[in-house]
Amino acid sequence: MVEAASHTAEHIFAGTLNKMSPGLKVHKVELGAVNSVYLDLESLNWDTILGAERIVNKIIGEARSVKAHVFGSLEEAEKKFPGLRSREERISGEVRVIEIEGHDYAACTGTHVTNTAECAYFLVSGFSRSGGLAKVEFLVGEEAIG
Repeated sequence: MVEAASHTAEHIFAGTLNKMSPGLKVHKVELGAVNSVYLDLESLNWDTILGAERIVNKIIGEARSVKAHVFGSLEEAEKKFPGLRSREERISGEVRVIEIEGHDYAACTGTHVTNTAECAYFLVSGFSRSGGLAKVEFLVGEEAIG
């Protein structure tokens, strides 16, 4: 459950950043004792991150539904969800899309909660840059609140 909530919150965060600065590329997500997302977004700074954090918590509080959709191909998924976030180079054949109601659509095979309220709270705990990528560390749920 904790990993599913963290992964869902990461989707909300990445989707928010993508709306703020289109063209965002998520390179890697690490979930565990420290949750991290590695992003290719040169303009990313603390002001943008904190603005996105506020929006993420608003969406969590709105208890939006989180749904999984399966498509036969990436092209089919993109027809249904224009602007779909995906790593095209990693996809062949069937595609699973995670939809955060009215906010984000991303190709993903991970585990997610069914409602954003299950994430409870999202808190960015670190931000750094290395090798052209931005690393954002975050906490979700009780870890973020306590």
